Amino acid sequence: MRIRRVKKTDLEEIAKLYKRMYSKKPYCERWNEKNLMIKLKENIGWMKFFVAEENKKIIGFIMFYIYLWSRGWNAYIEDVGVVEEYRRQGVGKRLIKFAISFCKKKKARIIVLNTNTKAKAINIYKKFGFKKTKNFIQMTKNLYKK
Repeated sequence: MRIRRVKKTDLEEIAKLYKRMYSKKPYCERWNEKNLMIKLKENIGWMKFFVAEENKKIIGFIMFYIYLWSRGWNAYIEDVGVVEEYRRQGVGKRLIKFAISFCKKKKARIIVLNTNTKAKAINIYKKFGFKKTKNFIQMTKNLYKK
């Protein structure tokens, strides 16, 4: 398995994986292909966006960015995805380890991520030392009535 920067030609394959992954529980997101391709094309322009591949087949991806905050550089992991048949084989761990190493080289102090409370990946994040934030909660506001 190797990890490399994403190419524009990878986006359709990543979009299919993304849609399959995030449409299922616990996420239940409703991406349509048009919006998903817009998201991925925008992210390829400014995020650190990498794929894991084996035998020239994409088996996972990770998107993250590094940003300046009050005490220095931080990083935020936007999304991580692994093809179903490659899960529980260390692909996600390798992608996260890669992102951590990349962010350390760029002098990021911390890495932040959000995940669903029922996501199986929580255990992987914990193994890498990610912890619940004590003083912050995620809040949302719907801008349109349903």
